[in-house]
Amino acid sequence: MAKEPNTGESITWLGSLGFAVSADSKHPEEAFELAAYLSVDEDSQRNLMERGAGFPNLIEMAETEYLELDFAPENKQVFLDIATEQSQPLPAELTYDGEWYDYFGETIVDVWEGRKTVDEYVADVAPRMQAY
Repeated sequence: MAKEPNTGESITWLGSLGFAVSADSKHPEEAFELAAYLSVDEDSQRNLMERGAGFPNLIEMAETEYLELDFAPENKQVFLDIATEQSQPLPAELTYDGEWYDYFGETIVDVWEGRKTVDEYVADVAPRMQAY
């Protein structure tokens, strides 16, 4: 796990998927019910967790039932620690969308591989990044 340079603490990105309901949905109530069922319903979370398909979104469930399950990984506490103490949101978490971050990921390789200096890279991508 990466270390935060200023504190030396272990930290990693925490990514997840999100469910959304389109404003144009023909069945907004049903769509919301499905999104809620898949993301915060206890029975749904328990089903996924017990089949090993995922870490529960419900922290109370993760702190109890998940830790008590008798299957891999052996040290489930690591996942709970990451979710509750050792993670940070992805860079695009609080922006309108992640297009700018996707573009950054696609283009920063020019700096890593020495084709551009940081200053050249910033000058080249700044207009498009700002547009995103």
